[in-house]
Amino acid sequence: MSAVVVGGGLAGLVAARELLQAGESVDLYEADDFLGGLVARQPLGGTLVDGGAEAFAVRTSIVADLCAELGLEVAEPQGQPHIWWPEAPHVWPMANGVLGIPGSLDDPSLLGALTPEERAEAGRDAIMGGDVAADETRLGPLVEARLGRAVVERLVEPVTRGVYGRSPYDMDVDRSAPGLRDAMREHGSLMAAVSAIRQPGKAAVAQPVGGLFRLIDALAADIQRLGGRIHTGLDVRQVQRDGYGWEIRTRSGPLRADRVLLAVGARAAERLLTPLGISFEMPPTHPSFQALLSLRHPGLASGPVGSGVIVGRRDPRLVARALTHYSVKWPWAGHDGRHVVRLAYAASPTLTQALADASLLLGIELAERDVVDFAVLDWEMPTAMPPEDLAVLTEGLAHVDGLAVTGAWVAGNGIAAVVKAAQDVVA
Repeated sequence: MSAVVVGGGLAGLVAARELLQAGESVDLYEADDFLGGLVARQPLGGTLVDGGAEAFAVRTSIVADLCAELGLEVAEPQGQPHIWWPEAPHVWPMANGVLGIPGSLDDPSLLGALTPEERAEAGRDAIMGGDVAADETRLGPLVEARLGRAVVERLVEPVTRGVYGRSPYDMDVDRSAPGLRDAMREHGSLMAAVSAIRQPGKAAVAQPVGGLFRLIDALAADIQRLGGRIHTGLDVRQVQRDGYGWEIRTRSGPLRADRVLLAVGARAAERLLTPLGISFEMPPTHPSFQALLSLRHPGLASGPVGSGVIVGRRDPRLVARALTHYSVKWPWAGHDGRHVVRLAYAASPTLTQALADASLLLGIELAERDVVDFAVLDWEMPTAMPPEDLAVLTEGLAHVDGLAVTGAWVAGNGIAAVVKAAQDVVA
C-alpha cells in the first residue's frame, strides 16, 4: 500500500509516521520550505525558542507517550501563571485547574479574584449534586451555573480568550475539556471533577526539553528512519481518483498512491476537496501575533509575574493580550543573564509597543537598551469545526474510498487533540 500525506505540520507528520509503522509506503508533501506549521522554531538572542505553540496538555498521556517513543525528555513548566486585571489587586494566580476552572475552594486564585460573596456562591457547587447543568454543552454556561458569573469573567474567560482566542460561551465542553461532564456526574460537583481530571499538584501542560519544535524534528527524523520521503517547498495542486487509486499533481509532475490523507488547513483542504464534490462550511480563523523579546534587565531575575500573565480585562494603556516569561516557564531557555519574553497580540506590534506592554505587565521599566533581540511572528489560528458541520464533511468523505482529512480545524484545539485525531484517522 502507498500513501501520500499532504501537509507537513504536526498532524501530517504524526499521520505519516503511523502509516509507515503500519507498513505502508509514504510520501509527505509540504508547501512551505519548513515543517511544523504552528509548531515553529525561532532564533532569538543566540538560542532557538518556540515561535508558535509551546506546550501540550497532559490531561491524557497521548503526547507524552509519543515523546517517549521518540526519545524526547519531557519537562513540566516552572513558575506560577497569573491573570492581570486593570483594577487592584491587579494580579492574581491562575486557577490550578482546567481552563481556568478551580479544583478547590482553597485555590489561591479565588482569594485574589473574588469577593467573599462571590466565593460563597462558588462554594454552592459542592452541594448542588452532579446533575445540575450536566446537560449544558457550552463551557461558559456550565461554569456560570455551577460557580457563578464572576468565576467565568475573572478566571475562565481570560484563559480561553488568551490561549484559544475564544469566549467560553462559544466553546464546546466535550471538545475543550473531554470527560469533564462525566466526571462532574461521578464526583458530584464541578470542582471535584476538575480536581479528579487535573490531579492536584500536577502541571496542566508539559514540553519536550528544548522546545515543542523538538517534537517536529524528532517526528521528521523517525519518518525518514522508517523509509518515508519528505518533500518540502512542493505544493500539491490537485488530487483525483485514478482507477482504483489516486493521482496527485504537483509542479514536479503527477504521482500515484493507494490513498491520500489531507493534513492541511481548511482553505487548502477546500481547494482540493471541491473538485471531488465534497463541500463544507469553512470554519473561521483569527490572526495571532507573537512578539518575542530577548532581554537583559536585573529586575527580571526574580520572575516578577512567575511564568507570565493573561490579560483578564482590556485596558486602554495596553495592547498585548498575554505575556509569557518564557525563560522562567522553561528554564533551559535562559542563559548568560538573558531572559525570553513572549507577548500575544491580535495585530503586529512595534518594538516600542512591545516594550511598553511588557513594562506594564511585568511592573518593570524596560527600554531599547535592554533588548538583545526582537522578532514578530504572525499566525492564522484555526477554529475547530462545529460538530454539525464536521458531520457533513465526514458524510462526504465516507463516499470516497482512500481519502481522509485531519488537522486542528477538524480535531479541535490543542496539541493532544491534533495528535489523537491524526493517529485515529490512520487506524
